[in-house]
Amino acid sequence: MEKIAFFDFNGTLTKQNNSFDFLVGNNKFGFKRFVYKYLGFIPFVRKIGLRILGNKYKKQKISEVFIKNNALKIELKEDVFLTLNTLKNLGYKIVIISGGFKEIIEKALKENLFLVDEIFANNLVFKQGIVEKINVNPHDFGGKKRTILKYVKSENANIQKCIFTCNSFNDISALKLPLKKFYIGDTKVKKSIKIDSLSEILKLIN
Repeated sequence: MEKIAFFDFNGTLTKQNNSFDFLVGNNKFGFKRFVYKYLGFIPFVRKIGLRILGNKYKKQKISEVFIKNNALKIELKEDVFLTLNTLKNLGYKIVIISGGFKEIIEKALKENLFLVDEIFANNLVFKQGIVEKINVNPHDFGGKKRTILKYVKSENANIQKCIFTCNSFNDISALKLPLKKFYIGDTKVKKSIKIDSLSEILKLIN
């Protein structure tokens, strides 16, 4: 029976809290911040926002080369390789679930990509090397719970032997699942074990 380690990406495996700023824009101020923080968990609001964003970057002719070059600059936490590699050796499948973009995550992982079995995220669609649109997938906020349950079932895994690591209250629905949950960050998240580094997971999974 399979064991699966699920990870959020942005702010969990990366050093930056929002390592996609170069693409998604700055949501730290005013109305955009309010919508993203307090309404972004509503599926249709998130879909509308990402579709607007896709149209914006199509008009700005954001290129695939620009995106890939900037994705390579995203800094992963120092113990990402150690943690993922050890989990693989312990028999875990590694799955990333993110509200970010799969194409960016794959580039940002660099030499760690081979350790990852599956990435669930939104997709950037390119036409002649330019962003055409964003395919919005339901793998963020409440969607993480559904994605985890579906994947666990498809892999015939025991959910109680699986783990989930995140850094945000946005993942609260997934944190209600009966798997071992870890939270990395400054604020304690209910129903999870607070860790200061990813490698702490390795001491706590047995």
